Amino acid sequence: MDNQILQEGITYLSKLDKINPETSKLGSEVIYNFVSLGIEAVLTAVLMDYNKMVDHSGISKMLRELQTVEDVDKGWIETARFMNRFQSYCSLEPIPVKIPTHEDLTKIIDFGKNVEIYAKGKIKI
Repeated sequence: MDNQILQEGITYLSKLDKINPETSKLGSEVIYNFVSLGIEAVLTAVLMDYNKMVDHSGISKMLRELQTVEDVDKGWIETARFMNRFQSYCSLEPIPVKIPTHEDLTKIIDFGKNVEIYAKGKIKI
C-alpha cells in the first residue's frame, strides 16, 4: 500500500510536540483544524488498510467504521464527540462558532498524539 495518506497525517501529528496552546501564535481554530486534518488522514489510511472507507471524513464516523474491524478505545470515541462541538458547518443559517479553549486544545492535541502512536504501530511506514 502507498502510505502517502498515512505519511501526511503523521507529518501533521508529529508537529504537535511543538504546539503549546498557551503560547502558540497560531489561533485556536488553526490548531484545532491542524490536529483534525492529521487524525482524519491517519484514520483514512488505517481504514484503507482494512479495505474500508467512510462516507465522509468525520472523526466520529471513522472511529465507528473502525469499530467494525477492531476494538476502539471508548475514550477516543468520547474525545471525537467532544471535538465535534468545535466543527464549523456551512449553512444558510448563521450558527455561532464555538472556539476551543487552551484546555480543550490540550485534550485534542493529546488525542492526536495517541492516534499518531497507534498508527505508527499499526501500519509500517
